[in-house]
Amino acid sequence: MVSYLLRYLRVIFQSCFRSQMGPLDTSVMNFIAWPFDCELRALNGARAMAIMDNARMDFVARSGMLRAMLKNGWLISIGAQRITYFRRVPLFSRFKVEARIVSWHGRWCICECKILIRGKLAAIGHQRCLLGGKKAVTAQMVIDAMGSAISPPPLPTELEEWVKMEDIFFAQGKI
Repeated sequence: MVSYLLRYLRVIFQSCFRSQMGPLDTSVMNFIAWPFDCELRALNGARAMAIMDNARMDFVARSGMLRAMLKNGWLISIGAQRITYFRRVPLFSRFKVEARIVSWHGRWCICECKILIRGKLAAIGHQRCLLGGKKAVTAQMVIDAMGSAISPPPLPTELEEWVKMEDIFFAQGKI
């Protein structure tokens, strides 16, 4: 828990000194797989998701999304998440995490985080982030408040079915 909090604070602090980004840019952060991140000498799945959270927070802070959300009293929470692992991230190895917004629709932003070790994809995660506030908030309102009047890019085919399935679950009240 302490290690997560320290890493989170480091990300927020560093984001203050890194270049600003646009809503379609990709944040790239460097990490090390420390012993408290690993089990059986490889990055633990739960820690991989927590590190993706850190990279996503760097994106949120540097893109202006955090400022827009704080100014307007908006919140963001993870509504659904999936991750696929391709290779191990060994203990003490250095790796990169890329975080970006893939697309948005309605109250949802679809985010993607990739873990890369020595330039090779180790894991990819997708998060469906729900935006909210005292009044109804759409993802487009948040993007506009960031100072970017752009339309959402098309959702990649490989994510369309996942989003449709989640829409059905939410409509049925299963989530």
